[in-house]
Amino acid sequence: MIRRTDGTLYHQIKQWLRGEIEHLPPDAPIPSELSIAKQFGVSRGTVRQAIADLVHEQLIYRIQGKGSFKSPVAVNHTSAHMDGLTRQLMDCGLQPSITDIALDTAVLPEPYVEPLQLAADAPVWRLQRVWRASGRPISLGVAYIPQGAVPGLHIEAGQSLLQALSAQGITIARAESYSRAVLADALCAEQLQVPVGAAILQMTYYGYTADGRPAFVEMTRTVGEHYVLHVTQQL
Repeated sequence: MIRRTDGTLYHQIKQWLRGEIEHLPPDAPIPSELSIAKQFGVSRGTVRQAIADLVHEQLIYRIQGKGSFKSPVAVNHTSAHMDGLTRQLMDCGLQPSITDIALDTAVLPEPYVEPLQLAADAPVWRLQRVWRASGRPISLGVAYIPQGAVPGLHIEAGQSLLQALSAQGITIARAESYSRAVLADALCAEQLQVPVGAAILQMTYYGYTADGRPAFVEMTRTVGEHYVLHVTQQL
């Protein structure tokens, strides 16, 4: 029962809703505004205000004519930090895990040759992996690392690329990232459990050592609804 003495009604309903959705799977429906209003003896406007707050916090999403649903996993990425996706998932209160698909030798794709300052036929390590958030696949990544800089790349289970490079004596001091919307190809659809052609956010990262040498390029593809890009600008 909602108590009418501790704070506003809509704040109390919002806290109740938080508890209700905590144990629901992503995309599960939440009770309707009318049923909540009847349950607690409040107006639909009060319930609507509570739900609107949770929509703003990205815990709930709405579909017109169908109702409100628990939002899928969302990763809050702050561009000022270079901690890797694993750290971002932990900061969101999620349990991160990484599944390595492959670590092999490859030829660097042409768009990355100039940024990495390599010859077109220079051998590179290609690392493909999937990040999961509390068991759910959230991002597919492929990284290219020059073999000349890292002759014997070794990745421990669950280790981030930055940690692996640090173990090889390579410290990344700066990174640049670029983002754009793409459509899921067959590999992305299979690994992230989405339809081919689903909307995907592609982030491309270039890592540099303290003396400015490019050390790697990594491209991650994340289901768009799972990602929140947070940028703080100093004016």
